[in-house]
Amino acid sequence: MNLSAAAALALILCAGAARAAEPAPPSRPAEEGCVWRRMNEPGVGLALWVEKCDFGFRTVDYVGSAKEKAIFEVMHDTGVAAPDTRDPIVYLFAKRADEPIVAAIRRVSLRSVPAARRARCRAVLAPEVKLPAGKVAYKFSPDDEAELMKNAEGEIPEAGCGKLGVDYDSQSYFEYHPQENPRRFAFVLFGQEEHPGFDEDSLTFLP
Repeated sequence: MNLSAAAALALILCAGAARAAEPAPPSRPAEEGCVWRRMNEPGVGLALWVEKCDFGFRTVDYVGSAKEKAIFEVMHDTGVAAPDTRDPIVYLFAKRADEPIVAAIRRVSLRSVPAARRARCRAVLAPEVKLPAGKVAYKFSPDDEAELMKNAEGEIPEAGCGKLGVDYDSQSYFEYHPQENPRRFAFVLFGQEEHPGFDEDSLTFLP
């Protein structure tokens, strides 16, 4: 192979690698008043699609925090002097090399669980959370859920397993991508809407 042919082959291979590295497009159209924006946050260890929105009375965007290892939704009400609303939507965690994922979820979740409740909480698969192939959902759930529901008497029961446990007033779950990056996992949370202001199918754990 002469030098020019080798150079041409190298360009073709580089172009193919670049295309392979491109992220998949968002899984749904953006909401009216919004556009999709790709966030790439090496300091957090995460990339995802988010909706940057301008509704006239309110703007919505997202920021990453390397210190907190989290992505936050930031809402600003135009013409209002009150501070912006800043809510977490994803927390990223590290899994130890020899640690089963359920043990890693329990380790990070127990920090906010009262001592008297810790024996009642466990990490289990969450088949009701539909994620793309290669991604697995878990929840940190109380084993006495039926009793919690009964004691709530028709009201929303209190979360029995801390701030990373099942929340009966919102959607929340852990997400693990064993083939993409087996050393990271995330906690995802948002309200009761069908879809949040970010593409929940798009989370990518960075090296």
